[in-house]
Amino acid sequence: MTQASLLPAEIAGFVFELLRFSDKVTATHVCKRWRDVALAHERLWSRIRCQSVCILEPLLERARHVPVDVQVSGISVENLQEILHAISRHLYHIRLLVLEGAPLLVDHEHIPMVYDCLTQPAPLLEALDIRIFEDPLLIDALALTNELNAMRVAPVGLFAEEAPRLAKVSFRAMALPRRHHPASAFSRVTKMELETTFLSAADLEAIVSLPSLKSLHLEIIDIISLPEAPPPPSFHLEELWILGPYDVPYFIPPCPLLWYLGFPHIKHFISNDDEVWLETMTSSPRGLPHTLLIEHWSLDERRGRTTATEAWRLIDGGGFVSDLLDVQTGDQFSWPPAKNVFANLKELVIPYSQLRQADCDLRLPFLTRLCIRVSDNDRRFLSQAGGVLLYAPCPNLRTLELWGGAIPGLLSMPGTVNLVRNDLSLDRRHPPELLIWNPCDASIPIEWDAFVDVVSGIRYLNEPPPDPFVVELRSSWRTSVED
Repeated sequence: MTQASLLPAEIAGFVFELLRFSDKVTATHVCKRWRDVALAHERLWSRIRCQSVCILEPLLERARHVPVDVQVSGISVENLQEILHAISRHLYHIRLLVLEGAPLLVDHEHIPMVYDCLTQPAPLLEALDIRIFEDPLLIDALALTNELNAMRVAPVGLFAEEAPRLAKVSFRAMALPRRHHPASAFSRVTKMELETTFLSAADLEAIVSLPSLKSLHLEIIDIISLPEAPPPPSFHLEELWILGPYDVPYFIPPCPLLWYLGFPHIKHFISNDDEVWLETMTSSPRGLPHTLLIEHWSLDERRGRTTATEAWRLIDGGGFVSDLLDVQTGDQFSWPPAKNVFANLKELVIPYSQLRQADCDLRLPFLTRLCIRVSDNDRRFLSQAGGVLLYAPCPNLRTLELWGGAIPGLLSMPGTVNLVRNDLSLDRRHPPELLIWNPCDASIPIEWDAFVDVVSGIRYLNEPPPDPFVVELRSSWRTSVED
């Protein structure tokens, strides 16, 4: 018997709580004592991540009546019914539920099976994320019969109308119960994500009838019709994310759907690129932003797009935040609306790769803080003496920051020197301070000759730079169980 095996059960159980979920399962097979301790310690099984239907039921049993977070992936037509049966039996003590499909997603004909699983009361359920069905935006619209459309609508009485803590719901290909049947189970939902092909008046009536809804994420192809009556006075979105086909003109002028949902007074608005997006997002009640964040936006491969794009976040003085996705930043620099935006900025965060691709002058007369995100992929270009094809006057710049300074010898690279000395036209009477985040060579003496007359000083910050805003943007809409 090992020394670890002699630990009192309470202490051993506490140690097991520190393990990753997969390691907890392994610990139950080390020896009989560890297995007995682990199985008797129900809190160990309060977070469950699994892919096998064979272990889902035993793991839920181990949790007994303790509130449990459950994430099941790899769901297919073959195992869907067994998984839903196990979930239904334990719905009364599930706090967070995530169902993810296998690479070959389940067709829409099986949506009613999920609704049948969710007929039991869910007094502890706080978040529900169902991602097992085919993406409705990829389905041939002609194949969507009236019968299939009816199947996606949730029945009245979901959760036996007892889900008092439910605040976050994500439905792919599924729809809310209709407005004329009050759905008390959704009365406290504050965050809702819906993906559907065609948005009908009945769908919108169901959405605006949610009394607590503040954040709405819609992915649609088109709108069939709007309700005849306006939304109730209590309906007020704080955040709207709307995505659709790239050839749908949402802003020429803003379409009736946006007006119906409360645009342009929604504080946080997110959408994909559009010809007049910038003009719309800087018009009253919004205004020209004082801060612009530009970050890489990874591709959504299920939509068949292969072009690398960026995401922009505009923050103005009125508290409005506008996020633009799938931007070709290099194409925007020379556009008059973009030039107006840059000319008003006080803060700018931008990847070095985008500065490198700029092919026009960039006037930044009021900019006081410039943060350039540098990645390891930029090493080859920074080591070259040519610099970028950019002339950017920044007469009021007070802080120049390089984010991601973990590239060895960053400050001594010709591209870095050229960027600071030549590409950015700085006020040498009042030079900015140069900050290097997360350096790997902070102990190396600084060659002041290259920077002495263009910056007031060089300072190292031994911490990673802030995460791109797109990290928070995505995570706020995705539910998952921590391992």
